[in-house]
Amino acid sequence: MRLEVLWDRFQALNDQHKKRVAGLIGLFFLMIVVLIIGCCLSSISARQQRIRQLDQEMRQITELATKYQQIKDEQQKREAKIRSNQVALFTLVQNAATRLDLKVNDLNERREPLAHSNLTQISVVVTVKELSMDRLTAFLEELEHSSGNELVKITRLQVKARFDSPDLLDVQLTVSTWKAE
Repeated sequence: MRLEVLWDRFQALNDQHKKRVAGLIGLFFLMIVVLIIGCCLSSISARQQRIRQLDQEMRQITELATKYQQIKDEQQKREAKIRSNQVALFTLVQNAATRLDLKVNDLNERREPLAHSNLTQISVVVTVKELSMDRLTAFLEELEHSSGNELVKITRLQVKARFDSPDLLDVQLTVSTWKAE
């Protein structure tokens, strides 16, 4: 009913007023179309930005997953080395000392289970007296590198200068390896 009343009033207008009213109605619809298009474009832009953000997050997740897998593989290799560790520290220390013509005093072995793991740290405390700096260096390198095994490390080193011979040292060191229980 209201539409008929509006149409009747529109028909009662002269041609110039009809053109103005038609122009205003057209302008009104054009503004609504522009607003709708603007809202759609804004929504599309926001979604494109969100897609770019999600793509970046996916790349980061992929990179982290790759790094995680690499670290996990390295850990499994280390665990396999530990499980297959056959190093005998007494023999290793005595052989290194023999090759370098060193007199090794006091060899004491300790076994300590590591907390929160199934590993045992096996350590040998070695005392060597009257040792020059270059022979000490050679001995340390021999211990850590001669076995071809990355599981032998010097975990403690105590060096004391001798008062009777300033060029010589008294050394107490702890050589350690790790084995699975």
